[in-house]
Amino acid sequence: MKFLKKLKKMHKSNKLYLAKYLPVEGEIKEGMKYILTKSLGLGAYKEGYIGTAAIDFTKEAQEDQGGKILKLFLCSRDIQVGDKVFEILADKSIGEEFEWTEEIHKHNHQFIEDGDVFKVIGEISPEATWVKEGDEFAEDEVDIYDVSHLPMSVCHIKCPTCKYFH
Repeated sequence: MKFLKKLKKMHKSNKLYLAKYLPVEGEIKEGMKYILTKSLGLGAYKEGYIGTAAIDFTKEAQEDQGGKILKLFLCSRDIQVGDKVFEILADKSIGEEFEWTEEIHKHNHQFIEDGDVFKVIGEISPEATWVKEGDEFAEDEVDIYDVSHLPMSVCHIKCPTCKYFH
C-alpha cells in the first residue's frame, strides 16, 4: 500500500521517476539487501521478508530459503504502447513483465493513473547511496546511460548535497 500511495503522490507532484527495489538473480553476499521467496516458519521470516545479509549465503542456504537479491531500479509511470511493464498485484507483489499494447491501453488506462503499472528504466548506480525505495525524481535529477554491453540502462541520480550525479 505504501508503494501505491507513493505512486499516486508522484502523479500529483509531476515527478517522472521513482526508486523501486526489484528481485534479481545472483548470489547473496554480506551487506546485500534480499527478499525471501519462501516462508521459513520462524516468526518474522515469512515469504516477502526483506533484510540485509549479515553473512554470505551459501548456495544451498539461498535455495532452501528462496532468497533473491534486491537492487534499486529507476522506474516510471510514463507508459506508452509497446513498453514492457510490470503490474502490482492485489497481494502487493509484482507480477510478470508484459507488453503494454493498444488493446490493453484502451481498456485499462486507469491502471496507470491508479499507480498499478510501472516500467523499469534501469538500475540505479550503487554510488547513489542516499537513494531509498519510493524516492521520486524529476527529469533534471536523473542521468540515464545506455551501455551497449549491459542488458539495461545505468541510472545516475543527482545528489542533493553535492549536486553531482552518482
